Amino acid sequence: MQYNHMTKLPDSVWRLRKRKVIQVIAQSGGYREIGQAWGTSNVYANIQVRERWPHLAAEIRDRRFKNAYSPEVVYHRLQTVLESKNHRQAAKKLGITSPALHFFLKRHAPYGLEDALDLYRP
Repeated sequence: MQYNHMTKLPDSVWRLRKRKVIQVIAQSGGYREIGQAWGTSNVYANIQVRERWPHLAAEIRDRRFKNAYSPEVVYHRLQTVLESKNHRQAAKKLGITSPALHFFLKRHAPYGLEDALDLYRP
């Protein structure tokens, strides 16, 4: 049995952990889910993945910033925000948290709702 010099775990354990990382990435998960799958903290998972498999760390980073919404969905969400009394009500209608709505608007409507609606109008 070979042991890895960095953490004293057998190489077979790291092969299994790598397989788990690939599964988590396929399900659009991140370091929190990797830590849960490994039974460790997300910080430990982050450090180990970045050191051992930089290509997988890059995949996690790149997936995090991909746009998950089609233009039609973005338009519908923006329209819901515009028709709502406030952001809290809009978030509730959309089934997301207020911080999630804040980040959505920051990403898709940085110059205001009207400009964004014009941009995403079907």
